[in-house]
Amino acid sequence: AKSLGNKCKIIHLGSSSEYGRKLHPTREYDELEPVTFYEVTKACGTMLCQAYVRKYGMDICIIRPYSVYGKLEPAHRLIPTVISNIKSGRLVKVSPGKHDFIHIDDFIKGVVTIAEKGKAGSIYNCGGGKQYSNREVVDLIGKIIGKEYNVEEVEKLREFDSDYWVSDSRKLQNLGWTPYHTLETGLAEVINGHPLP
Repeated sequence: AKSLGNKCKIIHLGSSSEYGRKLHPTREYDELEPVTFYEVTKACGTMLCQAYVRKYGMDICIIRPYSVYGKLEPAHRLIPTVISNIKSGRLVKVSPGKHDFIHIDDFIKGVVTIAEKGKAGSIYNCGGGKQYSNREVVDLIGKIIGKEYNVEEVEKLREFDSDYWVSDSRKLQNLGWTPYHTLETGLAEVINGHPLP
């Protein structure tokens, strides 16, 4: 929450998963079609926030991040697992699935932008606008590390992994936000501690 004099703006952290499975870049006005309990609870959170805006005039905005990554990401997640396996020479297992990645710094910048300029009750997508398959992520990480690696294709591990996952973040961009990192420069920063030149 950001203090604005005697008022308090609340930023609710929703999820791109609220949209369910779509075959086009998702916009904030798209119908919500959640499938898993996680997706449903996130969608409920958004609707509750909007109800508080309508009923009590509260200054609440909703941000829907896509696949956030960066330093200090939990070790079990895709990117840290792949980095660890390639660096240690272990087999890299990769399942189907596509994601729209957004670097943690760009996501935080999005939250700050909404806190300063967002309209009460509004929803803002926050993603890079480009999807990558899990295999493409593995190959990018391998390229940055510069080490040989072996890959085994496995069946889908998670029910919520999708074959299409792309954000349309123009609404947030219209507030003045733009992501700084590409996936390649962001991964280089995670791996090497600094972005690619």
